[in-house]
Amino acid sequence: MTKPLNRAKCALCKDVIVSKHRHDFVSCTCGEIFVDGGNDYWRAGAKDVQNLLRFKNRKWTATFVEPVEEMFQVKKTFWQKVKERFTFKKGV
Repeated sequence: MTKPLNRAKCALCKDVIVSKHRHDFVSCTCGEIFVDGGNDYWRAGAKDVQNLLRFKNRKWTATFVEPVEEMFQVKKTFWQKVKERFTFKKGV
């Protein structure tokens, strides 16, 4: 089984960029997005995350908004569970 490519597509200039090895920092022609890390680690960024598209399930999708929202939901439910289990008293 081959490893998936560390690639992204810019929604503005439509460039598909690929980072092929560790510390291979690649940006699109308009400078909106970048990828780095090859198959060793995956690092990506954009001036606006809506313009950073990932290849997932055989199509290009903007997937960075959903995981961030899910992360905050998990964090919120964790603290809700802590509050349910423990009672905090002021001045004790």
